Amino acid sequence: MWLDCACGARHWGRFGAAGVLLADDNGRVLLQHRGHSDHAGSWAIPGGALDPGEMPVDAALRELREETGIAPSAVSVVGTRATCEHVAWTYWTVLAQPVRAVTPRPNSESRKLRWTHFDDVGALALHPDFRLAWHETLFRWARWKVL
Repeated sequence: MWLDCACGARHWGRFGAAGVLLADDNGRVLLQHRGHSDHAGSWAIPGGALDPGEMPVDAALRELREETGIAPSAVSVVGTRATCEHVAWTYWTVLAQPVRAVTPRPNSESRKLRWTHFDDVGALALHPDFRLAWHETLFRWARWKVL
């Protein structure tokens, strides 16, 4: 399911990829310590490849359920943003908030899941693409939309 991009990089998901930046009212986001996937051992948000014809929000919420056990009905989507765009590939970040108490449970793709305060995210060993997106746009966007 890799796409060889004109930029010289390989991207996961022939049709693009999407993930959920789940942020709560306490200024925390849910992060995934990646398991056996690319950049294993780094921190990022739950997400993965879009299926053919799948919309980014649907893919992101599907991946959230698969990787954390959190049902789409337990969150409210606040916004969607393309955070990594190439000619033939895009990564979409879906910002969402829990609408009720959630208890994340990692699946086989995650070493662990944890709530991390916005201000502490940048100090972690982040997935390189997530690190770039976090520092360039996601930190300000999420704080503005959620807090």
